[in-house]
Amino acid sequence: MEIILASASPRRLELLSRLGLELTVCPAHINENIGITESFPLVRELSLKKAVSVFNGTSGVIAADTVVVMENEILGKPETAAQARLMWRKLSGKTHEVTTGYTIISPEGIQRTNHVTSSITFKKLTSDEIDAHLAAQQWHDKAGGYAIQGIAAFWIEKINGSYTNVMGLPLMEVARDLIEIFPEFGAFPLRK
Repeated sequence: MEIILASASPRRLELLSRLGLELTVCPAHINENIGITESFPLVRELSLKKAVSVFNGTSGVIAADTVVVMENEILGKPETAAQARLMWRKLSGKTHEVTTGYTIISPEGIQRTNHVTSSITFKKLTSDEIDAHLAAQQWHDKAGGYAIQGIAAFWIEKINGSYTNVMGLPLMEVARDLIEIFPEFGAFPLRK
């Protein structure tokens, strides 16, 4: 069965490939400025819109959206180094949340939308650490300007919740929902 991944994220593709799924990457192009300012409804609605936008009635679809939230403020993807620096100063020495919403649609149109939240505590960051991370250029196209699996990993003092959620896709929950929607899969990883 063909499953479309409605995302250009190499991390989501890598995570789903661990399940043995063969995926066709077809990034969704939607307007993400939908006027929702609360993280749970926002990521759920965006993942649903992404999934519906690539749904073709013959393939399954998986779509997701991830946000970083600090003190009720959604920190999106920084567009400049100055924005990334500002985000990291806000996150420094504090706990923030990462929420990913995901939607799965079967070829028959059965839908499942869910979300998962993890809490991340950053150590107190020095100016030198922030400058070094900016120079490494790993802040581009990442919510909150960092990737837990990247060089920012040493900033993480504590994580409560799903590690893969912070990478961009809560793999255990997605796998559980995939089995419910596609019982023919049986168990992961799929056998070839």
